[in-house]
Amino acid sequence: MKLITSRTLCAALVSISMSAAAYGCSKTETGQMTDTASYNQGPTAGTSTVPAQPTAQPAAQPTAPQQAGDTVTKPSGLKYIDQQIGTGAQVQSGQTVSVNYTGMLPDGTKFDSNVDPNFHHVEPFTTQIPGQVIQGWNEGILGMKVGGKRRLICPPNLAYGQRGYPPTIPANATLVFDVELLSTK
Repeated sequence: MKLITSRTLCAALVSISMSAAAYGCSKTETGQMTDTASYNQGPTAGTSTVPAQPTAQPAAQPTAPQQAGDTVTKPSGLKYIDQQIGTGAQVQSGQTVSVNYTGMLPDGTKFDSNVDPNFHHVEPFTTQIPGQVIQGWNEGILGMKVGGKRRLICPPNLAYGQRGYPPTIPANATLVFDVELLSTK
């Protein structure tokens, strides 16, 4: 398996606009991926990005499934499956979450993970919701409860859209994330 650079690792966690224009990111001293460019600026070879505040629209609170294993499909096309329903606090819009995650293409090819040592960042990922993640995460993490495990199936319009994030994420790729909610505040 090919090792991925930290710039590529953060690709899976960068916010995008609903038009799916990808933008750059950087890795902080603690290894957390954060956005550093506006929605209209995509990463291009030989250029730098300018820090900007994300302008993602808050996602609506999802309806919780009746039991683990149910597939919920949102009007946006996002699908999620609660593999384990948590018993702790429920994520509300504007809160900061700490999660473990693995990102994959539909064929199972991993492109990022904070629990797989092959990706060289094994600390929990912390971000605000909505905030510094793709729109599929903004929608899919809302409503989770601490201790829960959820699979997010993000269509291209809620991920990296027509641009993808070459070479790791192809154009028009559906992305799959297994997310475990560790805490919210």
